[in-house]
Amino acid sequence: MSLINGLGEFFAIDIGTNSLRVAELTGSLHSGWTLKHFGYVPIAEGLVQDDSNAGRQAFMATVKMLVEQSGIVTKNCVLGLPSSKAFTSIIKVPTQDDADLKKTMMYQLDSLVPTALSDAEVDWKNLGSIPSDPENIDILLSSTTSAFAESRLDLFEDAGFNVYAAEPEVIAMCRALYPFEATDARLIVDYGEATTDIAVYYYGAPRLLRSVPLGLRDLVKVASTSLSIKEDQARQFLLKFGLAQDKLDGKIFIAINAALDTFVYELAKVVRTFNTNYPTVPIGGAIVANYGESVPLMLDYISGRLKMPVDAANPWRKVAVPPEYRDALRTVATEFSVVLGLAERTNDVAPYIEPSKWLKLLNFTQTVGEKAAIAGQKLLDGAKDPTNPGGGAK
Repeated sequence: MSLINGLGEFFAIDIGTNSLRVAELTGSLHSGWTLKHFGYVPIAEGLVQDDSNAGRQAFMATVKMLVEQSGIVTKNCVLGLPSSKAFTSIIKVPTQDDADLKKTMMYQLDSLVPTALSDAEVDWKNLGSIPSDPENIDILLSSTTSAFAESRLDLFEDAGFNVYAAEPEVIAMCRALYPFEATDARLIVDYGEATTDIAVYYYGAPRLLRSVPLGLRDLVKVASTSLSIKEDQARQFLLKFGLAQDKLDGKIFIAINAALDTFVYELAKVVRTFNTNYPTVPIGGAIVANYGESVPLMLDYISGRLKMPVDAANPWRKVAVPPEYRDALRTVATEFSVVLGLAERTNDVAPYIEPSKWLKLLNFTQTVGEKAAIAGQKLLDGAKDPTNPGGGAK
């Protein structure tokens, strides 16, 4: 894995539970991003976890096919680390100079990560302090097992790819979704197939991170069991009728109500923890991605329970999308938060750090250029069009 001052040309890949996504962007934070290539393909659930030779070959054959069909030429890539394989946390330490901070982290790392340091790849980044708490600084800490890192790295390099870096998916999600014009904190939620990633982002960086093993799959299983229907049918009902209580006599909502309570409880717990840690910083609202915005009325339900505004995520708000891509993206656009966040990695402003072979940079640098690059309009409602810079969709 090479380390260079500028990432140069690369593409991002997001390996999901039941789909793969790739994206390559042109541009920068300062000039704005444009979608150059993208790809999406469903995969059999369990393929990613299949460690047999046949399974690994089938997985990489699918990756190579997707990359080729998308039009991506470069072999340089950035991978997402799933929450199940990466420990990512924010810790507070007293404000100190860089030399003392390196010593502090060296002595404390062993007690902070869940794996023995000899068996882990660890990276950390100083996020700085916030105005209301200048006596402490936040440290973004991430680790993954050496076995997983080496296995994933070997898999891609054996297939001819050059892995530049790997990054926890929750970090990439924040980069893609946080509205940089905001002056308050935001709760960012990626409600996935099997896992929900939760972050509170403020003052140019994540300040609280949590991942919970809850996702759409849990609602599907509960609805299937309660209504005595197949899981495929339960999924269809959830994505079509959602939480509507005037559809199917409200049976779907009644069936999944307890599971929804558990999900919202986890969100509320994150909000309470943030309010305790940062009592003077308001959370201005929530941004919900993935299945959280695909299930009808889910946003309204979360808003009512948390008593705060909740918006559907728009991962395309900083990315110009050529008109010829829009139809193909229409049904899957909401699933691109992580892969676009990975593709937006840059070190235009700050050089990389390299405390380990695997995790190169937890890259959170807010610049004036980011604010200027915001599109502001959702993809399907007339997002940025590089052939029509004056306004909405043609």
